[in-house]
Amino acid sequence: MTDDDFDDLETIPDDVDEGYVKLRKEDVKALRAAARKRGAAERELADYKRQEAVRAAGIDGLTERQIAVIAREAEADQSADNLRKIAEDLGFVQQRPPSEEEQQTEQEIQAQNEAAAVTSGAPPATHQTTVRDSDVAGWGVDKRMRFLHQHPDLHERLLRGEEVTLPASFN
Repeated sequence: MTDDDFDDLETIPDDVDEGYVKLRKEDVKALRAAARKRGAAERELADYKRQEAVRAAGIDGLTERQIAVIAREAEADQSADNLRKIAEDLGFVQQRPPSEEEQQTEQEIQAQNEAAAVTSGAPPATHQTTVRDSDVAGWGVDKRMRFLHQHPDLHERLLRGEEVTLPASFN
């Protein structure tokens, strides 16, 4: 309905306010139908916008269904990094290899952790350990919490049942 459709409506004065509009049943039904259509169209548009954000994030090789699932999971945070992380978590894409800058940062962190271990009197960690979820179950609560906070990505992989290699600096 457009504003022109309301021009022929009958206005009846009222004692309380300036007046009200008397509507026919057909007009009310038409208004309700238009409101339902608009609501459905707005929801559909929001879905398309979320799906377009997934496509714009540069995640290739996804089916329309996978794109819809990722868009629905992302909710408000439609950033490219969040969308890629969701796609990786759901197993739709392989994890991208760390960039050169990320590798360099990880090496710097590892060197700093080793230096901190030496200054505190702990022996420097010289090897990496591969663990499964059953191995981690035997750890104390403090060590598990430290692992969760320092390496959430490795912790997530353990929860999925994967075998992970601990950084040499984690002891």
